[in-house]
Amino acid sequence: MASSSFVVPVCLLLLCVVVFAWADDDLNLTTQQGQPPFYVQFGETQRKTYLSPFDDGNKPNITEGGRKVNVRFGERFYIMLNAFHPHSSPNSSDFLQFDLVGKTLNVTVDLNGASCGCNAAMYLVSMPSSKPGANSDWYCDANNVGGNSCPEIDLIEANEHALFTTMHHCDKPYSSSTCAHGGYGARFGHGKSDLGNSSSFSIDTRRPFIFSTSFYNTQTKDNSNNSNNTEEKLSCAVSLYQDGSLRTQQVIDKVSNIADPLSTGMVMVFSFWGSSSMGWLDSPPCTNDTPHCPTFMSFSDMSVSK
Repeated sequence: MASSSFVVPVCLLLLCVVVFAWADDDLNLTTQQGQPPFYVQFGETQRKTYLSPFDDGNKPNITEGGRKVNVRFGERFYIMLNAFHPHSSPNSSDFLQFDLVGKTLNVTVDLNGASCGCNAAMYLVSMPSSKPGANSDWYCDANNVGGNSCPEIDLIEANEHALFTTMHHCDKPYSSSTCAHGGYGARFGHGKSDLGNSSSFSIDTRRPFIFSTSFYNTQTKDNSNNSNNTEEKLSCAVSLYQDGSLRTQQVIDKVSNIADPLSTGMVMVFSFWGSSSMGWLDSPPCTNDTPHCPTFMSFSDMSVSK
């Protein structure tokens, strides 16, 4: 009897520990599942994803049933595959990796009045880095922000006066000295008539417009050493639509040096920031880059198709 009277309380104690541990896990699960999804359309399939970070006050403002993210000034988010990594991840399999070779990506952009000195950005980087970096989020880019370098494709860097699409390749091993900081690409607006903040421009940035980019291979003849061989080159077409029609387009030739990381898969990043030295983007026409930025801007209806 002595042994049985001793065993029962211990068993009850263990049962209590198990119950409370389960309850605590369930509470965490509920909190993580409360993170709103962001949907990306891949052909006929709608993919449920999540934006990270989702901690320490970072709460992505996702609306319209998961089709739209309102990126508030000063925020930066990454597209993740599930809600269980609220502060990024060191594992590439936790991110939605975008392989855009042979594909077209569309997204609707609403700058919401982002003017001189503002930068509404949507871009691809080869995350995660091999090191946590300054913010412990495994972030990297071609300009070594946060202390980690990697290839970067700036699909959109924009305000009401300009939109740039820029390729930044990096040679291995990735470092600040092996990455192209300036890059090369397409330039809309910036003093030209194809984009600006009035109805006199091809794209009126006071209203939403569709950004579309296609990465496609072309065959070119190799004329070196009297060769008749052909080689495959990757190009990128950037098209801007408004009111249902194509308004302007530019082609970036010979982007093959970014083909390897792009075909491997790159992580999509949203950010919205400003600076008094944004003249590289918006001057002309801006002459004073004291940031005049709204509370937020938005990206919506993201889709990828062949």
